[in-house]
Amino acid sequence: MSDPFTSPKRRLARAKEKRAEIESLSQAFFKSKPFARVIERNSKGFDEYKVRLTADIPDGVTDLAYEMIEALRSVLDQVVYPIALACGAKRPDILHFPIADTPADFENGLNGRAKELPPDTAPACTIRRTAMSCASRDTAPDASVTKKMS
Repeated sequence: MSDPFTSPKRRLARAKEKRAEIESLSQAFFKSKPFARVIERNSKGFDEYKVRLTADIPDGVTDLAYEMIEALRSVLDQVVYPIALACGAKRPDILHFPIADTPADFENGLNGRAKELPPDTAPACTIRRTAMSCASRDTAPDASVTKKMS
């Protein structure tokens, strides 16, 4: 029997390749010292030591970052399918990993298309626990940032 996680594993491998490319391009960029050290006095009279970029980050780095994120997002969706099959979902083809701006939207997504996953199964519990942990630490991304990236 073939591994039901072959496709998400391939996508994850591609994301890792993109990450390596980003590191390589970033190292080359920063090796050229595209920055200036600046000292500014703040409103309280203290010196602030800063580093400012003097050149734009190469477009290739941005493009690769988006491609890596897209691959990782794909991994999340593709992992849900075999899990849904194992849980006996009637329509595993319409399930996806819920991505949301707020914990409430996340829960709505989980209760929407992912409702066929039994709520007490390890996948559904893990998804909820991870999302709630991030929300409680205030580490969830700002909604305005996420919307700008779309």
